[in-house]
Amino acid sequence: MDAIDRLISFVNNLLGNWISFAKTLYLFTHKQARYSASYVESCRRSYRMGLTCSFLPFRYDENAKTISLKPFPKWASNLHFVLQIVICILHLGMGFHWNSTIGKGVGLDKAGKKELTWKKIVQFYYDSLSGYTLVIVILYRLRANRVKPLLTFPFHMEIKWCQGREGYVTTLLLGLTACATGTCLLLPFIYLAASLLRPCLPFLSVSMVTKSCPTWASLGEVNLGVKIFFALVQYYYWIFILGIYLGIGWIALVYPGIAAKLRIDAIMSELKVGVEKGILGFREVQVLQVLTNMFWKFPLMQLLLGAWLVCEVIALYSVIRLAGTLPLEIFTYFSLICIDGAALIHVHFKLLAVPCIASHEMFDYRKKMPKGGSRWLRRVIKSCSPYQLKMADGRFFDKSTALVIWQFVVDRVVMCLIM
Repeated sequence: MDAIDRLISFVNNLLGNWISFAKTLYLFTHKQARYSASYVESCRRSYRMGLTCSFLPFRYDENAKTISLKPFPKWASNLHFVLQIVICILHLGMGFHWNSTIGKGVGLDKAGKKELTWKKIVQFYYDSLSGYTLVIVILYRLRANRVKPLLTFPFHMEIKWCQGREGYVTTLLLGLTACATGTCLLLPFIYLAASLLRPCLPFLSVSMVTKSCPTWASLGEVNLGVKIFFALVQYYYWIFILGIYLGIGWIALVYPGIAAKLRIDAIMSELKVGVEKGILGFREVQVLQVLTNMFWKFPLMQLLLGAWLVCEVIALYSVIRLAGTLPLEIFTYFSLICIDGAALIHVHFKLLAVPCIASHEMFDYRKKMPKGGSRWLRRVIKSCSPYQLKMADGRFFDKSTALVIWQFVVDRVVMCLIM
């Protein structure tokens, strides 16, 4: 009965994820619907998907009246942790084995070596992803208690300070959430299907037991039961990877800043009608800033940014240099990565800078008040500092960060093209 109950729960969650995804798309495309909406449901669903196969020792309490977490069985979270470490090491080992055998290109003619070039790039992409993920999994586990407030506090802040407020929902965060949710729903099934239909692809775990593989597109020879087992392994692998990078890496990095911006907007509304005591609410923003920076401090932020930028550089280089060489499926995949990566830099990083810009605007508004506000207000403002999501190297996300990082990506792609 337990197995049946879990299967029913899985199906219900999957249907709920698709329904939530459809709602987010509806809000994204209908301005009138956004006017009376909030970010709570869309972001909460993304968080829940990020915790589906997570090794973190908690889950959302679906029976609670407020958004809160409940303990997850320790043995289950430990099992997820061990499995994910083992699978990451397995994929790294597969990559090293391929590079030390077929990847050397011994005995290949000119055409074969040209084809080997894009295959090495594809293989390097998946090896890098596994390596980054292995370290990030360990850091997430070590900082599990630090991420808990980020999964609840921003929701409470939005619910409390935006109650009755309308028209504050924009397309930027909704679009980012829809992208993350859609990818988490579709990509694991794509890799599951690839394991069944293209078992010779060397970055799929099923390739280890597949025989007779003259090309990557070959069907190979492998037992159906073994093929299904490795397809499920690949499905699990991509569920937890996407949960790490999108569910937590995208949304849990952005949403706290959006909640801080909404709180600053509420403070600004009070200041404009002469309620100076509203500035005390900025202490909540400062608490949220501290919680966010404690979780994302060195080296986690660098690893996450590094993983995103490496993927974008590889994808752009492959699409530009190897457009006529790549198979259609690989070219389409890398083209999508290019689009997602560009959106990540120009939308995601822009959202990360929003609370910093809003806090500076609030300080500037205080200066324009008659006499700069009362003496008490000036003293309180002097004890506050702008919201800064730090990169752990002294810099922080501001309005110019997206352009600087995009310039970094373009420079690296140009350097690779010249070499």
